[in-house]
Amino acid sequence: MSIALWPVFADDHEHGLVDEGVVLLDAADELDEIAAAAGRTPLTGFDAYSAVPDEVVAERAHDGMPDLSDFPVTWHDPADAVATLDTLIAAATSEELREALTAFRTVLWEAAERGTRFHLTLA
Repeated sequence: MSIALWPVFADDHEHGLVDEGVVLLDAADELDEIAAAAGRTPLTGFDAYSAVPDEVVAERAHDGMPDLSDFPVTWHDPADAVATLDTLIAAATSEELREALTAFRTVLWEAAERGTRFHLTLA
């Protein structure tokens, strides 16, 4: 099983995604560059621990994934992520990537309609 990028919702709703998170994680650096260049929040900016200072993350990352579980989770407005995803969908360079971005957009749009918040996590 591959590590993937997944949304977690404050209302505990299941995302229903299959392998889209693997595709997005593989392209995360490129997608973040596109989002930043367009003035949008990068996907990594919606991480559960995005409020943790970079120097703390770097200090704890010496043996791989840093353990940040002692920090509070940061919840995000899914409408902000939808705006980022719209930009990324327009710039997608492959059908596989476009489909993964569109699937993420759908579940985040549904979350916005439910009035819940979310964060992204690796699992």
